[in-house]
Amino acid sequence: MTLNQPIILNKADALFCTWLELCKAMEPLHQGNPADVNRLHDVWLDGVPAPEYKVAIQGARFDERTPRPGDHFKHIISPLPLAKWIQEVSARRGFPYSERQSVAIAMGEIDTGF
Repeated sequence: MTLNQPIILNKADALFCTWLELCKAMEPLHQGNPADVNRLHDVWLDGVPAPEYKVAIQGARFDERTPRPGDHFKHIISPLPLAKWIQEVSARRGFPYSERQSVAIAMGEIDTGF
């Protein structure tokens, strides 16, 4: 089984979070490495904005990495791209998770302490 093939999951819940919540949750894995953080940000950006996605000042430049009061921008993140990121980063860190472990972590079924 590879992440490029369909995986039948018992629990198809997607992750619903802000960029800062996701980044903080995955900090033990990315350890502040800019390349890993940027790839994680790409995973977050590929998610679908939640229906209540709102920017406090319309038309003003904003960055989800530095939110302002009134900004509410959560994304709905598919577990499979996040699982692929977890698998790649953990392999670089020297403790590679399997595909199944990565999917389970992305879906919150395994508590890794982060």
